[in-house]
Amino acid sequence: MRRRLRRGCGEATASRSKSSRTKKLKGRLRHAEKVVRDAQEKAAKVSAWLLPLEAGGLEAEGIERTYNFKQEDIVKHVEVGAARKAFDLSLPELGPYSLDFTRNGRYMLLGGTRGHLAMMDWSQSKLVCEVQVRETTRDVCFLHNELFFAAAQKKYAYIYDNRGIEVHCLKDHTEPNCLQFLPHHFLLCSVGDAGVLRYQDTSHGAIVAQHKTRLGPCSVMRQNPYNAALCLGHTNGTVTVWTPNLTTPALKMLCHRGPLSALAVDLSGHHLVTAGVDSQVK
Repeated sequence: MRRRLRRGCGEATASRSKSSRTKKLKGRLRHAEKVVRDAQEKAAKVSAWLLPLEAGGLEAEGIERTYNFKQEDIVKHVEVGAARKAFDLSLPELGPYSLDFTRNGRYMLLGGTRGHLAMMDWSQSKLVCEVQVRETTRDVCFLHNELFFAAAQKKYAYIYDNRGIEVHCLKDHTEPNCLQFLPHHFLLCSVGDAGVLRYQDTSHGAIVAQHKTRLGPCSVMRQNPYNAALCLGHTNGTVTVWTPNLTTPALKMLCHRGPLSALAVDLSGHHLVTAGVDSQVK
């Protein structure tokens, strides 16, 4: 630790103190060496206690397990600035809800299965818009920013603005279960009970790709943020990875013995986490 935090003048002053002849200069160089050494020790102690170079995490002691920790327990032991970011939102009547966040993490979009759509600035606890579409809503997602968002409703996919006003009805996306938006490619993607994956260019509105998965209904879809490939979870326990320019999956692997209930990809794009109805997370 001290070697990593070493200042540049320590070795130079040591070599100069050996070659210097005057006592006054030797004293000054020894004092400079002591100051540098003390600074290294203090910096090492601060780095060891505060760990500024490492990401935060949970560390269990003894027989404790991290999966037993609750959000309330975490909030009590974090700093004040982080504790203020925790909030509890109770919506028991029109759920269950699907949600999405803007890329900057400030705005949150909620979509209830009973037609409740709401956008809020969670950092300020401010409601931006709220609308009741009066039909089943299966998924929601933001487009480029908080100005527009898409909702997968009972029959078609719809686009709304930040005032909750319907802007477009996307009739090419029939009975969608999942929506994903690829911001760097301007593509809105959907998949539904028919098992057809569709890519629509939001700049001119054309369907640029349409792939039949031939694996039945699909209700789980997430994008890989590293390469924008779409990961689909199917009812037979397999996960397929798709790109617009390939008519067959780029990757297909068996992950569970039953249907998948959820999946996620980390920001680096190197790790995939899946959950299934067989009560397993892999």
